[in-house]
Amino acid sequence: MIQLTDMWFVLSVLAFAAAVAGHALLRRSHLRLNPVSAFLAPGLPLGMVLCAVLIWRGDTPMQTIAALLSYALACELYIFLFTFISSSVTVSILLKLAQGSADWEKLNNTYSDEAMVDGRLIKLTRNALITPTASGYVTTPRGEALVSSFDRLRRFFKHSHGSAGPSGAVHEHAERVVGEVHV
Repeated sequence: MIQLTDMWFVLSVLAFAAAVAGHALLRRSHLRLNPVSAFLAPGLPLGMVLCAVLIWRGDTPMQTIAALLSYALACELYIFLFTFISSSVTVSILLKLAQGSADWEKLNNTYSDEAMVDGRLIKLTRNALITPTASGYVTTPRGEALVSSFDRLRRFFKHSHGSAGPSGAVHEHAERVVGEVHV
């Protein structure tokens, strides 16, 4: 049985459920938000409301912190799961096969290295992180800001620079991919 002193947890669960419901509604709306933004739009305000309600109720600081951390953890796990699912080749193959059988050739064509790169370029373009040019792709100001953030985090955690591929490499099929992008 839930005690009145455990309401902080119930409120945290209710706020998370409301955030997920808000995410579902926004993803079905005509707003052009990427999946993470569509979750953060209701999730952040609901987190602030949760904090205000906990303070207003007079919950102890420990209960308030526990509720906010459990809400944040649930939100982070949810974001991880739906972003993982949207980019997982294994999950994509399973979802495709759930719609009906497919032979190896069709799956190989759909999930080849080239098709996967094309799909990622389309997503990056739709999210305004890169833009196609006559010679390939360039990062947008939004993409530069993201790269700058990644670079700061990399330095903070003392990770080596690494490489995502040859410097200055341009995707050979940019024109074909650009034709598939419906921005």
